[in-house]
Amino acid sequence: LWFLYTPKLLHRAGVIEKDPYEEFLESTVYPSLERGLARINANYTNTEHETDQASRPGYKLKKRGAVAKYPIVMVPGFVTSGLELWEGEDCAKKHFRQRFWGSVSMARTFFADRECWRRHLSLDPYTGGDPPSVRLRSAQGFEAADYFMATYWVWSKLIENFADVGYDGSLMTMMSYDWRLGYPILEQRDGYFTKLQYTIEANVRSRGEKVVLISHSMGGTVVMYFLAWVTADVKDGGGGGGKDWVEKHIHSFVNIAGTLLGVPKSVPALLSGELKDTAALLSQLGELLERYFGKRLRKNLWNTWGSLFGMLPKGGDHVWGVGADLCREDEIVNGLSCIKRTEVPPGKVEAPAPMVYWNESSNECPSH
Repeated sequence: LWFLYTPKLLHRAGVIEKDPYEEFLESTVYPSLERGLARINANYTNTEHETDQASRPGYKLKKRGAVAKYPIVMVPGFVTSGLELWEGEDCAKKHFRQRFWGSVSMARTFFADRECWRRHLSLDPYTGGDPPSVRLRSAQGFEAADYFMATYWVWSKLIENFADVGYDGSLMTMMSYDWRLGYPILEQRDGYFTKLQYTIEANVRSRGEKVVLISHSMGGTVVMYFLAWVTADVKDGGGGGGKDWVEKHIHSFVNIAGTLLGVPKSVPALLSGELKDTAALLSQLGELLERYFGKRLRKNLWNTWGSLFGMLPKGGDHVWGVGADLCREDEIVNGLSCIKRTEVPPGKVEAPAPMVYWNESSNECPSH
């Protein structure tokens, strides 16, 4: 790769006036970045939601007499919480307490120094925690996960609708976390589940009402882990809340697109660093990312994140069933498993597990 570094060396030696790589970033990469972000914002933001009060569900409910009652605790999902730099190498010290993930400046940092960015986003592959001399921590407050990359809304619309019926910072809490960590490390390094337990207990004590837990994506799995942890004895590594803690403190659990059975996409991500869907979404920016941060680099980074292993599909054949191509020649699919052809009387074989197909022409979703 000498030909990539030669221009930089010539620039540093004063032989050439401008750094060719910086010129390439300014003329090609950054414009593609801006166009990619503009495309995302055009497709996935809705400014009318913020300006047209009468169309908001929260405002309509307020008109019908709805008021804030139960405290709300929100648990965000995978990659949507901003991560801030609290300690880093020389190449990243200028970003102290700034977003190293989840902002437009993060994207610029990535393209300006890919290896520096990768080293800081990676976790220690042996401990699952911080690498030496690097500390990234989740941003706090509603700003941690209301928007991603400045204008790509995540929780902002929910927060605004809750505000319509009387909710504010005293009745709502955003419990952001470092989504790279495996669930046990979240407690060991950050005391996350202890803080979540105390936050819920404080809300119940101060308001006299049980808490509504709302999670999104990986947050659903985090909540399920928390509910098991908080009821376990302290001597067993749990929160010591007792078997009736959930009944005493949780009014309801709202699970939005949760990963309770895992995410099939995590398998190719961990095995090969596959990023096809994201590349297609970002168009030119995605293609640039695919070339600049290839599968091997992505695989090596993602394999340090314990959270991805926690999202591998679970349940086995009892949940996902068995495809006909996984049965041997002397077997057939019977419901959720393969059985010997000789073991089933004629006409007694169950139909394969239900599958759903999307009919684009009629916008219907029939089951088969």
